[in-house]
Amino acid sequence: MLPLKSYNNIFEGNALCINWHEVVNADELNFIIGNPPFVGQSVRTKKQSDDMAFIWGKGEIETKLDYVICWYKKAMDYMKGTAVKVAFCIDEFNMSGRIRADILEEDDREWSGNQLWV
Repeated sequence: MLPLKSYNNIFEGNALCINWHEVVNADELNFIIGNPPFVGQSVRTKKQSDDMAFIWGKGEIETKLDYVICWYKKAMDYMKGTAVKVAFCIDEFNMSGRIRADILEEDDREWSGNQLWV
């Protein structure tokens, strides 16, 4: 029931602005599974644009692609050098477009021991 209650074992905050390693050590995980938000450039809020700049820096990526790419980048950074695997939902538009070409394929070659399932 809303509003949600706070619990000691549930971390609350903007997942893009926190250090995931401070929430849970990657050595204690096997998988991260989720359905991050899809928000296109034309409907993005100022806060979401700020989140994208925080994750990617200023440039083309944070202005052109869907907000959801922040979660893919954050997860890929988190799982580097670990055995953690990530399974996120992705829509067909994003999977067939620049996300796949510019981010997933390049990083998949770089991190051959990890998997980012979408």
